[in-house]
Amino acid sequence: MTVKEALETASRKLKENNIENPINEAKYLLKYLLKKDDVFFITDLNYELTDEEINEYEQLVNKRCAHVPFGYITGIKEFMGLDFHVDRETLIPRPETEIIVEYMIEHFKGITLDILEIGVGSGCISISTAKYLENVNILGVDINEKALSIANKNIEYHNVDDRVKFIRSDIYENVEGKFDVIISNPPYIRKDIIETLEDDVKKYEPILALDGGEDGLYFYREIIKNASKYLNESGHIIFEIGYDQGEQVKDLLIQNNFTNIEIINDLAGFDRTVVGKLK
Repeated sequence: MTVKEALETASRKLKENNIENPINEAKYLLKYLLKKDDVFFITDLNYELTDEEINEYEQLVNKRCAHVPFGYITGIKEFMGLDFHVDRETLIPRPETEIIVEYMIEHFKGITLDILEIGVGSGCISISTAKYLENVNILGVDINEKALSIANKNIEYHNVDDRVKFIRSDIYENVEGKFDVIISNPPYIRKDIIETLEDDVKKYEPILALDGGEDGLYFYREIIKNASKYLNESGHIIFEIGYDQGEQVKDLLIQNNFTNIEIINDLAGFDRTVVGKLK
């Protein structure tokens, strides 16, 4: 079987199983398996796959047909131009979450900062921030020990252990000191919405990292109500939010002595990030 034939067969199977962009997905899976670049898939479509390569490719395609997220199949997901180890204990990093890091780069470049991240997951936000901003020290917390294991693996992979540290903590439980910025992409899906999510998400991604309580706002309340105890004067708080939660999170911030509140939209035009400054 040639590369071209394998791609055609895989694309057809992925499409039959309602996988979006089946042609690209088929290519990405084979690219991952063969460790080849894009040029190979232009110049070597007649390359004959070995029986072992065909079998391994079929296994990868079958996993994707079962809606296992691509990141969990490969164990790697790109974020902010960097590769991160992921597994089913961590959320798959998403492009819209890059808004938090991009905001940090735009507004705090060259400034020395102490940062607290609540709910680190794979560690992609803190580690990316440290890679692009040299003058930061970051403490990240997560309640999930297994997620922290992956996050610490990513610290080592990106060689930022001198500026990024992750510990187990239920929000502020084990946090000491004060910070210039608190950042968080907390669970924000309403409990009754979780069963309506795509199979890729509800079947495979950790519910602990998705479930935001009855109204999706539980963790925002918990983080915001005690934030002033852990923020320096005029400190900032930066959240990722659900597409319809901007005004609600803004109100919570106003009620807790935050000002200069900004709601930032993602590329689709939905509310995605909220920034506030402590009075």
